[in-house]
Amino acid sequence: MDQIGIKYSVVITPDDKGTLYVDGLKDELFSEIGWYNSRSSKAHVTICEFFASEQKLNAVVRKLKEIACFEKPIYLNFEGVDSYPNGAVFIKPTEDTKAPLKELMVRVQKQLNIKTSYKSKDPHISIGRQLRTENVQIASKMFEDAKLSFNCSNIFLRKFIGEKQFELFSTDFPFLGLPPKPDAQTSLF
Repeated sequence: MDQIGIKYSVVITPDDKGTLYVDGLKDELFSEIGWYNSRSSKAHVTICEFFASEQKLNAVVRKLKEIACFEKPIYLNFEGVDSYPNGAVFIKPTEDTKAPLKELMVRVQKQLNIKTSYKSKDPHISIGRQLRTENVQIASKMFEDAKLSFNCSNIFLRKFIGEKQFELFSTDFPFLGLPPKPDAQTSLF
């Protein structure tokens, strides 16, 4: 723990079947190229990361519960892989999924209204990070037909445990689809 608290991340995770699928892709890549960054990380789409003390975390948890109760579940499709110049290889959302997923991420980031250390702007599910160029090419070829679909019906909170790893910390943020609160009336007329 440092002066400003422990690091946490707000994420979307696939169902168990989807998580096992991504684990399998990571196992295949490990068999081909050996150890790599993100090898042990469970499948997720990062929304944001932040540092929090225990007191601040309690407020964040309350806010995440409130945010989630007004969201409706959405079905997400990921198909094919892509990469970033920094050596990250990931399963990419389809065009039909990308826009509503980005909108959800922005709503959560905005409504959470806390200082973040990272806000994701491009939704994806990482397979590996910081890969050498030749390993990016290998992974891209191996997983060009990757497909993953799941119902996104909640968000999750993960806690940083060291060694560049997070663990699931709280799953108590289900999307309830409640109607939005009416805006406060600003005028009597």
